[in-house]
Amino acid sequence: LVVRAIWLIVAVGLTSLVAYGFVKAYQDPQLLSISALSELFTQFNLGLPLMITVALVGPYAAVVIVSSIVFTRKSDDPMALILTGTLLVFYAYATRTFIAYKDTVVLDQLLDVTFVLSAVLLSLTLGLFPNGVFVPRSVMWLSPAMVSMLLLNPKMGSALMGAIDQSANLTGGTRTMTYGFAGIWFLGVLAQAIRYRTHSTPIEKQQTKWVIAPLALWITMILAALTLSVAGGSERLASWIILLSLPINFLIPISLGIAVMKYRLYEIDKIVSRTLGYALVVGILALVYGTGAVWLPSRFAGESSLFIATSTLVVVGLFNPIRHRVLRWVDRLFYRSSFDTTMVVEDFSGRIRDQTDPTVVANDLIDIVNKTMQPSSIGLWVRSTTRV
Repeated sequence: LVVRAIWLIVAVGLTSLVAYGFVKAYQDPQLLSISALSELFTQFNLGLPLMITVALVGPYAAVVIVSSIVFTRKSDDPMALILTGTLLVFYAYATRTFIAYKDTVVLDQLLDVTFVLSAVLLSLTLGLFPNGVFVPRSVMWLSPAMVSMLLLNPKMGSALMGAIDQSANLTGGTRTMTYGFAGIWFLGVLAQAIRYRTHSTPIEKQQTKWVIAPLALWITMILAALTLSVAGGSERLASWIILLSLPINFLIPISLGIAVMKYRLYEIDKIVSRTLGYALVVGILALVYGTGAVWLPSRFAGESSLFIATSTLVVVGLFNPIRHRVLRWVDRLFYRSSFDTTMVVEDFSGRIRDQTDPTVVANDLIDIVNKTMQPSSIGLWVRSTTRV
């Protein structure tokens, strides 16, 4: 009851402060203008309020909705409370709305406080997820190491936000600590990989895929943008990386909710492979269409409408052959053993359609079971029926 009460107080308090910060931001969009994104949104004739909605309000609203559902149904699960608490605190920091309170004496330190809490909770989550046990045992030192670094520089939250926003330069010591944070989070992701390979049950492996995959992708992209800013690389490239990471902000809370709420999880491998497969199909067809409808007319100065019509017909004709070949290649790439099993079963079902000899069918059945399941022993009993 005490933990639930603390969770509620933190969730309601943070959400209220963030909501008021958003109200002030819509009144003065420059307040939360992200330098890394505002230039791109301006270039595409999009306003700052839309940037605030897409980059800040939307992801935090998704976190609040998912966290509320998980708390309502899984408040007796300590790991669920840790996960949702981490999401709420981390996204509250990422919204940057606490910049609106910089002139308020009592709330002036909120940006740094939420960063401290989110950094420690994220390190703890990477060590404990999904069953609440540190695996390997040495991963329990990630959170104390994070606390030690934060004690050395309690203003790290403001410094990192300025670096990501490309509005401030980091000093040498802060730059070193930034690489230290990246190292600690990398060790946390590595610990999750070790746990997945050596200790996780099948259900825990599915939970890990759903939660860690988008989280690791998001951390990698943000660290890449941060590294470009810190190391003096291309700021425009860093801006594009942050822009491309925005859809993942929505995906992280949704995937966490699925992992916690669903016992029989969907196969994320299938979702990822199909997403990649159809993305490749669209890319190939777009390349074919662009070549025929844009490049060839400019090259040979021909009738553009004829090239467009021909390209459209070619794309329609190539869709199914390319789709089958690409999806088949992606399936083989993602899970070779399952793909081989599927191929063997399909081959067997094709052979028995025209087979009338029961001895041949029985031998084929024994052979396919040996290939796909590899049992220590196998026997086949065929029930005989006698008609009078």
